[in-house]
Amino acid sequence: MHIDDYHSTDGTSIATDNKPQVAQAQSSSASCPSCGFERASIVRMTKGHPHYAALKCGRCDRFLDWMPAPATEGKRRDTSAKIDRRLKLPNLTRWEQNFLQGLKGKKLSPKQQECLAKIEAKAGA
Repeated sequence: MHIDDYHSTDGTSIATDNKPQVAQAQSSSASCPSCGFERASIVRMTKGHPHYAALKCGRCDRFLDWMPAPATEGKRRDTSAKIDRRLKLPNLTRWEQNFLQGLKGKKLSPKQQECLAKIEAKAGA
């Protein structure tokens, strides 16, 4: 799910003021484990909260997951595209190929980012 795709219950975009905002979303991947409902509410957290938004069941209000900020989603897509490009580099060792495959869709640590840079530098040398 991408938070960019959601709108408030009255059809307008989710506001970014300092109040929690609620939007409705169709859950494409799973239903609520408590009640089986397939629609979720996205509750935008207030400014300063460590999370961007919470995904909650639209019927029983059970917490389902945390939603990343749109900027975070964009960074993850960019990183995934970079990893895909690096997988196409010539002369990668099996370890490097496995390392790159294991990073797909994950938040990278500084050490992982450093290793990615070394792989790219080696291929460019």
